Amino acid sequence: MDEYKISIAGIDIQLRMAHEAEISNAFQRFMVNDFISGSKPYRVTFKESEKLEIPAASVFYEESRTLIYRTEDGRFFRVFKDTSINEEIYAFNRCDFEKRQIEVVYLKCAEEHFRNMRAVFNHISWENILLHENKLMLHASYVETPFGGIAFSGPSGIGKSTQGNLWVAHGKGRLINGDKLVLSKETEWNGYGSPYAGSSGCYVNDFCKLRTLMFLAQGKSCSLRKLDVAESFKRIYAGLTLNRWDADSVEKACNLAYQLAKDIPAYEFVCTPDKNAVEFLIEQLF
Repeated sequence: MDEYKISIAGIDIQLRMAHEAEISNAFQRFMVNDFISGSKPYRVTFKESEKLEIPAASVFYEESRTLIYRTEDGRFFRVFKDTSINEEIYAFNRCDFEKRQIEVVYLKCAEEHFRNMRAVFNHISWENILLHENKLMLHASYVETPFGGIAFSGPSGIGKSTQGNLWVAHGKGRLINGDKLVLSKETEWNGYGSPYAGSSGCYVNDFCKLRTLMFLAQGKSCSLRKLDVAESFKRIYAGLTLNRWDADSVEKACNLAYQLAKDIPAYEFVCTPDKNAVEFLIEQLF
C-alpha cells in the first residue's frame, strides 16, 4: 500500500492508497517526509472493492458528478459517478471529521479516477476539512509585500493574477498563491498558499499575515473605496469555495467570513493593469 504525507495551510493529511498516484508539480510543494511532532493528521484510506455496498440513506442533493446522501442521523456522504460511462457509480466516501478519519471505497476497476493527487483530493471532501479547521478558501491571488499580505479577489477574468504579478514584477512583493488562497484565523489572520493556483503556476507552501482585502474592478484610472463590514462580508462570501447545500457548512463559513470582514480592512479597488496600480496602492494605503 502506498502512503503519502501532505501538509497544506497547517493541515496534515496522511493518505493510504492501494495504488500509486501521480504527484503533480502543484502538490509536490506540499509533500512532506514526516509531520511535526504532536500533529494530529487526517487519516485518509482508499479501499478497493469488488462491489460497492452503499450505506442506507436517501439522496439529498445532486451535482454533475456527485450524489450527496443523507443518513437518518443527519450525516452526509458522497457517491461519485462516471459521467462518461452511463453515470456509473464507482466510489463513495465516509467522513468522520471529529476523529479525523476519511474512507473512500471504490470499485477495483476504477483506479483511473485516482490517477493523480488532484483527482484524489476531489474525493476526500477537502473543503469540509478546511472548515473543520476554521479555515476558508477564497478565490483570490495573494502577494506578500513589505506592508503585509494583500489578497486580490473578484470574479474570474477580473485581473487577480495580473495585480499579484505586478507587485512581483516591480520588486514590491512575492506571490504566494495565484487563484485559491487559504485564510486562517489564528492569533491573527494569515493567508496560506495552496495547490490550487489556476494558470499562475504559483504553488508556494508558505504563509504571511493578511493586511488587507482588495476586491477588483477594471478602469482607466485607479481609485479606492473602503467597504463597510456588510459589503465586505457579501463579497467574501461570494468568493468562497463552499458546499452551499450543507446548512452547517454555510453557517460556519458565514461566521468565519463575518469575523474576517470585521477584522481585516477591505476595499473596492478600481485598477489598471500596469505599474500605476502598484504605486497607487502604496501611496494610498501604506
